[in-house]
Amino acid sequence: MDGSPRDNLRWLVNALRPTPNPLRRWTDRAAATIMVVLLAAALLGVPVAVWFGIGVHARETAEAATAAASTRSVAAVVMKPPEARYSGENREIQTLTWWSDVQWRGLYGLPHTDTVRVQPSTEVGSTVPVWVDSAEHVTQPPDSNAKVMAGAVTSAVFALVAWQALCAALIFVTRVATDALAERAWHREWEIVEPKWTHFRR
Repeated sequence: MDGSPRDNLRWLVNALRPTPNPLRRWTDRAAATIMVVLLAAALLGVPVAVWFGIGVHARETAEAATAAASTRSVAAVVMKPPEARYSGENREIQTLTWWSDVQWRGLYGLPHTDTVRVQPSTEVGSTVPVWVDSAEHVTQPPDSNAKVMAGAVTSAVFALVAWQALCAALIFVTRVATDALAERAWHREWEIVEPKWTHFRR
């Protein structure tokens, strides 16, 4: 199927015709059948990807709700000027971040101190929002609705692209294998016909 889409469609239709054709090999019909199945699977991948994205969204929404129920945001007071730190093993792609010691009051009024990431312009004595768990340990904030939706859409698109690529690869492999079988059959038949033609030419 190296021609235009119209030529490929014409070949596919002719290969699947029920009427006999001496020029059509069984490998053509087999390849066309496999390709039709793979094309149908590729189209079916669209609703499956949507269903997969909905499932990811539901799962991540539940996880975000669970995280929100077990964490809370507190106003922590900055105790020291921000300190620059480099992260990453490769010096060429290291990331510069700023950290500072902060303090907040727990549920029972006890002070808690930890080092968190802050903006470089953060001043001592100002407050920054910090998410903590039930044990007053600094943790990540729960995912927002926008982040959950973005993650679900990304997962669905990735799944769809991966499935379409797999179907396209299988179609290509089927066509290559069919062409190889047809070429071998042609050579075998030519070995039989060539001596007869050569004899008639004499």
